[in-house]
Amino acid sequence: MAKFNFNLRNPNGESLTPIQLVIRWDNNRLVRNTDVRVHPQFWDKIQQKVKQTLKHPSHVEENRIILNYQAKCEQLFLEFQKSNGRIPDQSEFKNHLDSAFNIDDKKKEQNNKLLVAFSKNLLNEMKNSENPRTGRKYADTTIRVYNQCLRVLELYEKHYKAKLKYEDIDIEFYKKFRELMHFELKYKTNTVGKHIGTLKLFMNEAIERGITLHRGHLDKRFIKPIETVDSIYLTDLELSKMYQLDLTSNPRLERIRDSFVFHATQTALRPIDWHQIKPDDIYQNDRGHTFLRNKSIKTKVEIAVPIHTIGLDILKKYSGITKNSLPPLITDQKANQYIKEVAKMLPELNIEVDFQTNEKNTSDKNSKMKWELVENRTARRSFATNHVKSGKITTRQIMLMTGHRTEESFLKYLKITTQENAELVNLIYS
Repeated sequence: MAKFNFNLRNPNGESLTPIQLVIRWDNNRLVRNTDVRVHPQFWDKIQQKVKQTLKHPSHVEENRIILNYQAKCEQLFLEFQKSNGRIPDQSEFKNHLDSAFNIDDKKKEQNNKLLVAFSKNLLNEMKNSENPRTGRKYADTTIRVYNQCLRVLELYEKHYKAKLKYEDIDIEFYKKFRELMHFELKYKTNTVGKHIGTLKLFMNEAIERGITLHRGHLDKRFIKPIETVDSIYLTDLELSKMYQLDLTSNPRLERIRDSFVFHATQTALRPIDWHQIKPDDIYQNDRGHTFLRNKSIKTKVEIAVPIHTIGLDILKKYSGITKNSLPPLITDQKANQYIKEVAKMLPELNIEVDFQTNEKNTSDKNSKMKWELVENRTARRSFATNHVKSGKITTRQIMLMTGHRTEESFLKYLKITTQENAELVNLIYS
């Protein structure tokens, strides 16, 4: 015959904890949470019930619930034994109890109240469906961004030992969520803003589906922080000087420098596409000119660009060393770190650059050294901006190399000051 005993999940805790029913039989042990939670100070360990005290007047109802729960489990055990002519093993009795107590339905109902569970289901849907705005499958980069936000939310739950419900998403959560990303995870402002924006998307989707009515994320203080840096790209001269740096004694930085300069002067590819270049993607036409072709992971747009001068030099340098004759790549995180070390060596990049933020109250200094802001993405931005400044080819021709679909999105991407624009216009009258 099975033995039934009650205990607390966390008997030494300082807050409410579930009362558990422990079932033992024939070397089997099964633990079930009842629907009752009680503070340890009101639990009678010897009597295995809630203490009868005026300080805790709900003890009568709580004891009735747990005893009824035990009685039903005892009945279900006997029913299984009678129906099958034997006692159940652990998994059989667990499934029998789950079915009898509608545990699967309760779990689904509970998951509908949990933000992370809903967001995971949403992400799984997106992986197998089309984006209604584009009619195409969601880009891998979009899925990656949402996954990153989910991981941060899970880190938040682990850090604060809590399961996030929709109603938890309020301005107090917002402050703690930002503090975790800024001070614990050391994220930059725009990365913090990206995750807050994704969180707001999850919440909006839950509202649209009628899962929640909570709108704490729509509080005007629940902003997506943005840092806008003015004119951060490297000029052709700065790129040339970077390439001329003698880094032969530091192969780690030399490889990163060569990769950065190659893409800043030759391809305008997104950093995610750098890892996808195959040997056959670099080819020559019938006149012996070298080209690189690639298909954007994000937009699926096919591009082709000519390789010249510095690009040909780099291909020759790494020919036979790597399969595609390009510098070997490392993770984007390390590459972003190393290219800053290279940029810091250039006197031209040891200047302060202003940036703007959408936050009214901030103690952050509104300028940084230009080398601090150089990262993989700067290569693509430098390519586009320098080609526009040259005035030698049309915007449409540049867009065919960058893979931008619309001129509006392309123009937002450029980093040209008003003075530089005025000088470009002046060329018309020269």
